[in-house]
Amino acid sequence: MTGPEHYRLAERLLDKAADQIMDSGTERSLLARARVHATLALAAATAIPQAGQMPVLDCEAWERVAGEEMAFTARVEAAVEAEAAGGESR
Repeated sequence: MTGPEHYRLAERLLDKAADQIMDSGTERSLLARARVHATLALAAATAIPQAGQMPVLDCEAWERVAGEEMAFTARVEAAVEAEAAGGESR
C-alpha cells in the first residue's frame, strides 16, 4: 500500500468512526486503524523526499489524495471496506 493509499484509508476510517456510537468498541477500533494508516502515510510522505527528489508518480498520487474531488482506485475502496469490516467483526 502506498503513502497516498494509507492517507485515503485513514480518512475513510475516520468517516466510518464518526457514524458509530461514541466510545463503542467499533469506534475505538476504527479510530485505532485510522491512526495507524495516518502514521504510515506520514512516514511515506517524509521518507520519500529524504532519498532525493520525489518521483513524478508519487507526487501525482499525493496531489490526487489531497484533492477534494479525486477518487482513488477500486483497490483502495476494497481496502477501506475490508478494514471497516474487520473492525466491526471484532
